[in-house]
Amino acid sequence: MELTAQQFDDFFKAVYGYPPFRWQSLLAQRVAAEGWPEGIDLPTASGKTACLDIAVFTLALSAKQKGGLPRPRRMFFVVDRRIVVDEAAQRAKTLREKLQGAKSGIVKEVADRLRRLAGGGEPLVVARMRGGTLRDDRWVDSPAQPAIITSTVDQVGSRLLFRGYGPGELSQSIHAGLVAYDSLILLDEAHCAVPFMQTAQAVRRYAGSEWIEPAIVEQGFLRPMEFVVLSATLPPEIPQKARFPRSEQERSHILDDEALRPRVETPKQAELAVAKKPGKREWVLGPQISDDPLVLDLAQRAADLANKGYKRIAVMVNRVASAWLVCRQLQQALNGEDAENGRSSEHGRPAVRADAVLMTGRMRPIDRDRLVEQCSPVLEAGSGAQPERPIIMVTTQCLEVGADFSFDALLTECASLDALRQRFGRLNRLGKLEGDKTTSAILIGRKPKATSLQKDQRKTLADDPIYGKALEATWLWLHGHATDGLLDFTTRHIDQLVRALPKDDKRLLLAPSPDAPVMLPTHLDFLCQTAPRPAPDPDVALFL
Repeated sequence: MELTAQQFDDFFKAVYGYPPFRWQSLLAQRVAAEGWPEGIDLPTASGKTACLDIAVFTLALSAKQKGGLPRPRRMFFVVDRRIVVDEAAQRAKTLREKLQGAKSGIVKEVADRLRRLAGGGEPLVVARMRGGTLRDDRWVDSPAQPAIITSTVDQVGSRLLFRGYGPGELSQSIHAGLVAYDSLILLDEAHCAVPFMQTAQAVRRYAGSEWIEPAIVEQGFLRPMEFVVLSATLPPEIPQKARFPRSEQERSHILDDEALRPRVETPKQAELAVAKKPGKREWVLGPQISDDPLVLDLAQRAADLANKGYKRIAVMVNRVASAWLVCRQLQQALNGEDAENGRSSEHGRPAVRADAVLMTGRMRPIDRDRLVEQCSPVLEAGSGAQPERPIIMVTTQCLEVGADFSFDALLTECASLDALRQRFGRLNRLGKLEGDKTTSAILIGRKPKATSLQKDQRKTLADDPIYGKALEATWLWLHGHATDGLLDFTTRHIDQLVRALPKDDKRLLLAPSPDAPVMLPTHLDFLCQTAPRPAPDPDVALFL
């Protein structure tokens, strides 16, 4: 059976039961013809995990092509959030099961081609590498085996640098070689892992033809890893010609996809409000456990949204301490006698009846996994189940790139622009609220020190411990595009505003990230010595 790039749609539908988005089809054709771009610039909730399906299909497509090597056999999906690693692994397992059980049609053809590449046996191996789980190294058994590996940055990055967390010292070089060659690394949400991105790009340069002996290059068996960044906010350093989509016309064509349109064009009106301490007649949450106006304002507004009938409410803040205080304040009221019996508060306002839960990155993995499992039936995007009582999830940045949850109301502390785009991606994630329901979004910040983003005012921007000057700069920029304190945070509208920004202004709105140390050939000379290790031995954590 002949296989063409245009048949990706048939393959995708045969595996999942529904057709791919337009951008997924176009990317599959581009990869088949030209190879992978350096960056994939698409909004949040646009289905970027499907790049794994594209990688598997184009590998099978290249298996019978004459001349050159097939596409990379090992496909790493890397993201610095354990929850996303697990979700991507589950999708990969679904694909593997479909390939193994295929009896006919295009899925069987793809499976047969992958088996031939592997030398028989399984068409596809799936492995998950993250902390807190048993190590699965089946993908290491054979360099010919097609494999999908979902991983955190630390797990794959340490292996790339000969210091894998877990493998013994005698197998470190094997892991490094398998990650660095004949591999594809898809780095999701690169703004969370800038040092690793810089390190991987340096390793790719050293593993390429510029640094390898000419005699080895001439043999034609050299394939350094391909490295692709997936993000709604790509680093400005990636040139436009190396991105997907390449042009504004192609981007508009992609986003006009009827299936994708609800996700990028569903209205998300956001109210911009300065945090203030609620008055006595407004307060219904019992004794105040904090003097912070932000904590009290968020807690009160969350209670009000619950009383208005919103069932899935997210409260996203920048610090674990703030999240704990907001959740504790809500739980104090939610667990009270008035809330349980539905009686009015002392000021005549309805008592809150809802469930408040806390999710932060500092939770034990087993506790976080249990919480995700408990909440998924009613919070997972696309779930039709309704909670009996409103759920108020108080969380930090861990949900920006985390569980595939969707909310119908969002309260968020102001942050850098890239962080806010991720947070608003959790609001009506699929654009499919039932009936005539509408979303509610409130973006709360503190009174800024600066008055504008003019260059003479930028020195006066407050320096936040987490987001630096980007937090206040973003607050001022949002106010500049708001009308009467209301801002259209629709995905496509914000995307257009961001793309119109000059590079310097765009950098000002993005969260600061430490650069990785410059990787020199000397570093690799030391790192490639694994048994025994050299002295001094470079600390790979600095590069990740």
